[in-house]
Amino acid sequence: MTPIVAIALITKLKLIFETDKQGNKETNKFLAFQNGSFPVAKENFYFMQPDKYGIGPIDTAIKMFDFANTFNFVSEVDDFIKPSSAALEDVYYDTLKYAIPANNTRGPEQEERFLKAIAFLNQAIELESGEQTTYLANYDKYEQLYKIAISEYKNRELAYKNATGDGAEELKTKWINEESTLKTDIERNLLNWETAGKRSQVEKYLGDFLALSAASPTKTIADLKLEYELFTKATSIDHLANELNYIPTYFSPVNFFEDETGWHEISLDRSEVQSLVRQAPERLKNLYEINDEHIDISTVRFEYTVVDIIREWLHYNDFLLQPFWKLPAASPPLSDGTGGGNLPAFPQKIIFIRKLSVETQSTAPIEPGGKIRLFDFLFQKLKPSVRTTMLVQTDLITKKRNEQLFKTKEILLKERTLPDESRLISAQKIMFNSRFMKTANLAKPAISRFYKAQWSPKTIASIGIKMPENTAPAPPVTIATSSEIELLAFICNKVPGCPAPDPTLSWDN
Repeated sequence: MTPIVAIALITKLKLIFETDKQGNKETNKFLAFQNGSFPVAKENFYFMQPDKYGIGPIDTAIKMFDFANTFNFVSEVDDFIKPSSAALEDVYYDTLKYAIPANNTRGPEQEERFLKAIAFLNQAIELESGEQTTYLANYDKYEQLYKIAISEYKNRELAYKNATGDGAEELKTKWINEESTLKTDIERNLLNWETAGKRSQVEKYLGDFLALSAASPTKTIADLKLEYELFTKATSIDHLANELNYIPTYFSPVNFFEDETGWHEISLDRSEVQSLVRQAPERLKNLYEINDEHIDISTVRFEYTVVDIIREWLHYNDFLLQPFWKLPAASPPLSDGTGGGNLPAFPQKIIFIRKLSVETQSTAPIEPGGKIRLFDFLFQKLKPSVRTTMLVQTDLITKKRNEQLFKTKEILLKERTLPDESRLISAQKIMFNSRFMKTANLAKPAISRFYKAQWSPKTIASIGIKMPENTAPAPPVTIATSSEIELLAFICNKVPGCPAPDPTLSWDN
């Protein structure tokens, strides 16, 4: 894949995942491609359903530790993931320890409303399908389905808008025929979110929860700190020495790598490339050695799915982004909003791909049957200085993770001890859980945003472009494919200026 094709595909992915429904760039999130240090296999994710996959308690614990150590990191704001040396959980806990709350206290009436909001959001419900969930988790599910429908629309719209040259007219005709169907799908998912997801009711209680948390900051921060400490103690192998802590971190949907989970297709046709490259930011173009503008592919096609990282211990919207706390005067900010600070960004979602197909028309085609990765295609033509930086960082990250995993395995096999589940249950009762219900088994998933992905969103078949016949003999066509699951990128939360204390509140100093 030539640099110009790689730039076009990266730009298309960014236009899909970094923009809102109207196509405006979102300031609170960004797409960061992995740097080569995140190889994955299905087995890495079996810890959420150990009985189903036949793995024992020690292997389950090892995989849980490895997942948490791998994906709980602070990231720089960049097109590639650049983890900092600080762990996400350490930055968060330090913030809880040093946060200065405003001088507010909830009155009896406010406390009653606060508890009522928590009770509603965590209330267990059973859907017609028999699925056990909560009002908030059900709301989240329908919100995500609505967002998926928007992403599908943007994917097709971008192909239509950027189509030029051979195949463009056929693509535009298909867009005209299918646009109404895509819009109807968005409207249907919005209606489902508002009705089946009880959007207005859930958002009312969510608003009450956030507002009333701010009405008693001292208690809120104390509760969050206690919650975090209980989580940590519950999952340390040596409870007395508090050695080898792991903070519970999960993912949803739990069976994303299985066929019934919602996967969606993205394709890039040669007719889109030139237009997308013109839209690419200069910083992206500067990563590559662009010697010519040769387009060496006919089509790149793959399926993708978006997986949430679930951190019940991290209260982002309901604590970090709230105005009822501040840090001591001499402390650096968590984020200055421009990429600086102790917490400029962190990964919130993972984009996985599968069923990669690269069709080339070249005098030097890809060798059929060879093992291919989209990561290699996208980043094999980076400038030497960029590649060197990525390799160094990859080695450091891999070394650190392997050391943590080796230590975890060594202690588990030696001590034969597992995390204390009863303490974790106590931790989960402190504050309302936005994504999980209480569970009696740490190794099994609780009710999450997608509850085992038993829903199956409508997937509209992607538009394939048939190249017109040439009068001259065409170059040889080679199709290279891969069925392997690949971690392609992260959707990261870009932390705005934080903390952002409200000066109208009462403060001790």
